[in-house]
Amino acid sequence: MRKLSTLITASVAALAISSSSAQAATKMNMATSWGGGPMIESVAQKFADSVATLSGGEIEIIVYPGGTLGSPLEVSETVKTGLAEAGHSSANYDWGKNPANIFFGGWAGGLSPDQMLSWLYQGGGLQLYKEFRLETAGVIEMPCGMTPREAGMHSRKSVKTLEDIKGLKIRTAGVWSAIISDLGATTVSLPASEIFSALERGVVDAIEWNSFSLNRAEGFHNLAEYLIVPGVHQPVVVTSCLFNPEAWSKLSERDKAIIEVAAKEVTFDFYEKLQFEDIDAYKFFQSSGVKIVELDDEVKAAVKTSIDKWATATLEKEGDDSWFARLYHDQENFRKNWLLLSGYR
Repeated sequence: MRKLSTLITASVAALAISSSSAQAATKMNMATSWGGGPMIESVAQKFADSVATLSGGEIEIIVYPGGTLGSPLEVSETVKTGLAEAGHSSANYDWGKNPANIFFGGWAGGLSPDQMLSWLYQGGGLQLYKEFRLETAGVIEMPCGMTPREAGMHSRKSVKTLEDIKGLKIRTAGVWSAIISDLGATTVSLPASEIFSALERGVVDAIEWNSFSLNRAEGFHNLAEYLIVPGVHQPVVVTSCLFNPEAWSKLSERDKAIIEVAAKEVTFDFYEKLQFEDIDAYKFFQSSGVKIVELDDEVKAAVKTSIDKWATATLEKEGDDSWFARLYHDQENFRKNWLLLSGYR
């Protein structure tokens, strides 16, 4: 995978060779969903830096922390209306507007990281992604960062059984809020910048955020003594770069190509980075007194049942001609074919 990431960068380097350093001819403000930390530094800002380098300084993307330009949970709206020319977020934040967004942000019943990468870049998923988001959200959008399976929950309470889940107040987002609620939990939706303080003040009993290393960076283990694994709620997270259609239309074909390749490169690079850093983060949790609790088999089975129930109900509600049905069946067919080689990979 590292070799592939290198090849992606090398393949576009020629686009920048003819560009000389100059004042940026194109400037874009980028709204984000993130208050700071790795999601800004290692994804959004790294993407912006890559675009600047590949364009010879002709494209400048100025990254703003979440909430500076519009709501951190409404980045697509901020970009659509032109308050910002660009954005960095996840389609999952728009799942309440259209449940089909989960197929691009990742969800409990969805594809694994390897499956998602293959579906997006080889299986036709990227074109569906662009078509869907332009039609339903009014933005030009593409994958721009990816994380492996999330860690699970940092919790003030031990959570192992279905009984432990009942009444648990948890910060979460996306379709998982519906699924965990079905198991008896109470959910709270909060932007990234408010998660730490909510756990610190006891507004919630538990939080889910991201991978082991990203959670470590946020310091949640300093507030909650339990780490509940595995991350059944999120096998993969895809973050995205969004662009206002009018601003996008003003770009040259070369500049569009630079942006798309920079987005693809940061998607692979961030995934590789977290795969590596999660190992050290997990070892850190093990050695620092964090109590790691694994959900029992009954909970895992109940989660699977709830996922299937939600998907069936949503398919019926949305209808056979909906984006939800189209994308659900496309990913399921892809996964079925992928599993043909599951014993040989």
